[in-house]
Amino acid sequence: MYKAILVDDENYDLEGLNKLIPWMELNIEVVCSANKPTIVLDYIQHNPVDLLITDIKMPVYSGIELAKLALEHNPQLSIIFISGYEDFQYAREALQLKASGYILKPVDDDEIIGVLKATVAHLDSQKLRQRAEINLKQSFHYVKGNFVIHLLEGTYEEDKLEALMQEYDIDLPKCSMTAVIAEIDDVTLKLNPSTVELQRLEVQKVLHCASEYVKQHALGLYCNLSHFQFGLIIYTTNYETMVVDLNGLVRHIKENSTLSITLGIGFDVIKAEQLWKSFHHAKEMLNLKMFLGKNRLITSQTTKINMVPDAKNFNEILETMFLAIENYGLVKIDDCIEELFILAKGFEHRVTVYNFAIHIISKIDTFLNKRNETFQSLLGWDMDHLNLIYKFETIDDIQSWLRRTMFSISEMVYFRRYSKNSKLFEDVLNYVQSRFSNDVTLRDVANYFSYSPNHLGFLFKEYFKESFSDCVIRMRMEKAAQLLLNPRLKIYEIADQLGYKSLTYFSRQFREFYGTSPGDYRKQG
Repeated sequence: MYKAILVDDENYDLEGLNKLIPWMELNIEVVCSANKPTIVLDYIQHNPVDLLITDIKMPVYSGIELAKLALEHNPQLSIIFISGYEDFQYAREALQLKASGYILKPVDDDEIIGVLKATVAHLDSQKLRQRAEINLKQSFHYVKGNFVIHLLEGTYEEDKLEALMQEYDIDLPKCSMTAVIAEIDDVTLKLNPSTVELQRLEVQKVLHCASEYVKQHALGLYCNLSHFQFGLIIYTTNYETMVVDLNGLVRHIKENSTLSITLGIGFDVIKAEQLWKSFHHAKEMLNLKMFLGKNRLITSQTTKINMVPDAKNFNEILETMFLAIENYGLVKIDDCIEELFILAKGFEHRVTVYNFAIHIISKIDTFLNKRNETFQSLLGWDMDHLNLIYKFETIDDIQSWLRRTMFSISEMVYFRRYSKNSKLFEDVLNYVQSRFSNDVTLRDVANYFSYSPNHLGFLFKEYFKESFSDCVIRMRMEKAAQLLLNPRLKIYEIADQLGYKSLTYFSRQFREFYGTSPGDYRKQG
């Protein structure tokens, strides 16, 4: 797998590149992602890297300057430039550096994926040449596997196929063939820091077992596609026999490993140059794992669950669930989640399922904020923790996780609602919110509610798990974020409404809280 670095001083663009490009499918691992060129340059100086993807217009070092310095340390480095500036000077300098690609913002997903595929193909050819020069015999197994990958992807020209198959001693039988993609289940969930080495060894064990099974049963050709996927070209003299053999492979892995695999099966083809079509179909089948579950075969005969026509309205279900959360109604919460995921099972693509789950989370976050709570205050989670959603491989996994999360939130909300200090602190928060335009201190609040400042501060910290001053800052920042959505309000007017006498201090505190300036936050909104 090739190692890539992303650099862009715009955090929003950087996050988009990280999340929206199917890096693993492209045989690329993003090993470093940063918004400062100096961080990237330091990483390149101390670590092996194959590909640099960089914005051109950046402070300290431009993308061109960064590329020149990086090439001094790694002359073989491939570079792709991304720019929001249609300036021929940049393009000319990029060409002089022999860049692999030059893409203009806003980035088109298909365009950058196409450039990345071409770059990977170039890296593949470079790697093949280098390995051949070192020791052709020693690298033959790898080269053959890599050839099988390209055979599946259809990247070789038809008139060269026959010669290449002779060179790698590959004799495809005169029968139909089927492309298969096998994916090891739950690798991203189970690879945690405490067990990473054990899990890495277990993954290698699965890949070895699969390779040996394919060889022993003479199923066809095998190749590793990534650290958790492998590909097969199956000789399908009999479709029913193939299904039996592949089900046997699934059972074999489950019985000899702590992990399991899911197989996406493409349709039959009769010519080697048509295998890429079967491979593409196998990818589509594997994508249905989100809907149909894991540790199984998925073929075109598999029936996908359809959405129930009379499913309740999304917002109506959420409102019912929120009411149940407040009243600790676990059965009703479970019913609502079940209804929500009836909707999700009607989607066509897994990305839509992820977006659907994130949308639910954002609605829950709004519900909690209205009650002066957050995921952090209730469960100790920051927003990065919620990226766990992207690691789930099936709808059932997401549904089960969401159910457990809602049960925990409901318990905490209910407990706090009926604890002895809940009414006091509800009044305290209302008092603070009504006086945002003034400098609200703990002493002022304590005097108003007839407490000593020390005692009220202690009770406040015990109840909210944060200090009074931190709570006031958070509330002001959350209110500022709401007000910034109104384009008619000037930023200095918002600062004044929230009791800040200095616009500079307000901007600095906002940046510390949200990681961006008020102006940039408004643009993103």
